[in-house]
Amino acid sequence: MPPKTNREFGDTSFTSIPPELLEAARDLAKRQKVYLYELFAEAIEDIDAEVKAGRKIEWPVMRRGSAGRGYHTRLETETLEKLRQGATESGVNANIFFLAALRDYLRKHGQEIEVWDKHKDSASASVGATFRQRG
Repeated sequence: MPPKTNREFGDTSFTSIPPELLEAARDLAKRQKVYLYELFAEAIEDIDAEVKAGRKIEWPVMRRGSAGRGYHTRLETETLEKLRQGATESGVNANIFFLAALRDYLRKHGQEIEVWDKHKDSASASVGATFRQRG
């Protein structure tokens, strides 16, 4: 639970976020001694800045129906707005925007992250990730 603060928070849910990616984010947040929502906010701010600077983003491609398990979180309302606006301006949905933001943020902090569709050629669909620590 976020600390008591005057900041306003909103709820959101993401689907298609591989559990391995969330676990890597939790580990990094613990090492940085920050709350997970703060790490998410920084990841969203980073990718938003990249988009605004005109840099090419490698958007993950997910099939409809590959939702898998949902992930609920609370983010500051300003961060939620940045996420939604950035996704709209980029022509992707919020799940893809967040997935790319988290992947790129973890890469920036020394984790080799690859996000992939586990069953892209089968009827059952789910999403996975592989990662390894650099150095």
